[in-house]
Amino acid sequence: MPSFHGGFTIPTEDNISPHHPKFAEAAGGDEAHKAAIQCGKGLAMLAIQVLKDSSFARSVKEEFSATKDE
Repeated sequence: MPSFHGGFTIPTEDNISPHHPKFAEAAGGDEAHKAAIQCGKGLAMLAIQVLKDSSFARSVKEEFSATKDE
């Protein structure tokens, strides 16, 4: 089954790992919220393209089928 595990950057100070308390603080901030909204909008636009353009959807499915056996 095709799937997607998206990721986006949450702006932090340099060298702050996701398991650091400062990362949790940054993840709750305005910049992280803006990044999450931007990522969500991009995913929604892609979903709309797949649903409205059968040629695009078919090419995505073909590419997935070709790469899953690699």
